[in-house]
Amino acid sequence: MDVVKSKERDKMQKIINKNYYQENNNRTRYKVILKQKKIINVARKLNNLEHRIMTIEIINDGSLDNFIELLNHEKVKINSTSLIKKGYITSEEQFLRIIDNFITYFLNIFPTLDRLKVIISLCINSDNNMTLLSKDYLYDNTYIDYYIYNYNLMIINNFYYNAIKFQDELKDKFKQIKLEPKKINLKNRDDINSLINLLEELCFINKNHYGLFSLFTKVNDDNYNLYLREWEIIFSNFLDNIDFVHDYQKFKRKTNRMLY
Repeated sequence: MDVVKSKERDKMQKIINKNYYQENNNRTRYKVILKQKKIINVARKLNNLEHRIMTIEIINDGSLDNFIELLNHEKVKINSTSLIKKGYITSEEQFLRIIDNFITYFLNIFPTLDRLKVIISLCINSDNNMTLLSKDYLYDNTYIDYYIYNYNLMIINNFYYNAIKFQDELKDKFKQIKLEPKKINLKNRDDINSLINLLEELCFINKNHYGLFSLFTKVNDDNYNLYLREWEIIFSNFLDNIDFVHDYQKFKRKTNRMLY
């Protein structure tokens, strides 16, 4: 009898726990939706938001909900009050300006890419350093290097991860372009810049290939074979056009589009 009651209590406790977690998740989701709406309202009114429409679309599609959930109300202090007399901007304004600034930075490097919103969302969501939540004022020159470094990481994080995963299968192709993923140091700016240059050139040479998203999306067990096949196509096409790649690299150096 006691055993039966014990089993019933355990079953009831599991139901209670499940309902608690579900209710907690619902409350969290509701809070995120409210914060999301507030941020979108701020975005509609904020001056000098260059990519307002894309920024709102990225926020509205839910891809940044993890960041929005963590966004607090701490104000971002500004050293100079010549432009903003109150001496601070809100966390929502900073959040929006970082997204907008990253989009500008991305477009300067990848001007020919299609499916931009999807790819930019993928890059932003690889932001392991939570750059979007930074309280270092975006337009303070003191932090220029910080933002550029983290923008670059956001761009190449998934590409680097996939290169590590595919290095055995694609070792011959990697060897031809002297790509050695295991030797890359993501704390070294030269290594990061080299990866971005390669990624941009792969995109440029394969700009009409639908599978470019595989360069920006982290591979997993479910998509491994599909992404490996896409990488094989992309790198094969790149190597087949290597003479043109070298000419393109010369053009980039001449027009200061190569990252150093």
